[in-house]
Parts: sequence; structure tokens; C-alpha cells
Amino acid sequence: INLFNEAGIKPHNIHLSGFSAGGWTALMAAKALPGTFNKGVLFAPAFAGPRYEARFFPVWRKIIRPKQVKEILKADELEFLIFAYEDDPFNRPIELEFLINKGEPYPEIISYNCNEGHFTYRKDCRDEETYKRILYFLSDPDT
Repeated sequence: INLFNEAGIKPHNIHLSGFSAGGWTALMAAKALPGTFNKGVLFAPAFAGPRYEARFFPVWRKIIRPKQVKEILKADELEFLIFAYEDDPFNRPIELEFLINKGEPYPEIISYNCNEGHFTYRKDCRDEETYKRILYFLSDPDT
């Protein structure tokens, strides 16, 4: 992102998108790289493996993930449109509710269940609605 900025690409023209760990990385970028990008669209952001692995690898979900959550919440802005899926073994919408803390319109979490779990973005039963929602979010006149 910094290289784009240094090349003259204005932050308002840079949008992030990510799936799974890529989505989580975009959330971390909001704190680590403030003011360098506009906003982002994330699909099933996840970190620390599936929930059922917490008993086998507790350090990931019980120590490292909470530390990262604290860092994400220090970001001045979290302008993300997030698609989260009820049947996702990594992070269901409820595991991402920590993001909704400032009473602002974003981040916005859109949740539903297509019975495709973590990979719903590939077989999205609401793909037309998802597409329209993303276009609306990216064309927001306030940015």
C-alpha cells in the first residue's frame, strides 16, 4: 500500500479486499496503515484456525487472536463491508461482532447462510444481492 501511495496513487483510490486470512490482514492494516487506503470489502475474515481446533491449539484462539482483536480495535476507522456466514467454522458473524463498537455505519457485517460455510463467496446463494451491495458500498459519495 505504501508503494502505491509513493507512486502517486491517492488513498481514496485504493480499496482492499480479502478472503479468510486476507480479510483479517485487511482489518489489521486499518490499524497498521491508517490513511493509506480508502475502505474494503471482506469475505469471511478469519484468523487462528477453525473454532473446533481451539482445544488442540488454544494459544491461537485464546491468546494470539485476542491480542490481534485489541490491535484492530485501536484503528481510527474500520470502513469495511464484511460478508460473514452463519455456518462458517472459522468466524461466524457472532465472532466478528467485536468490530461493531463505535456506532458508526461501518464496519457493516452482512450475514447469511448458503450452506457453503467458509467458502460461500464461491457459491453465494445471494450473489446478485452481494454484488449490488458491494457496488453501493464502493460508490459511496462520502468517500
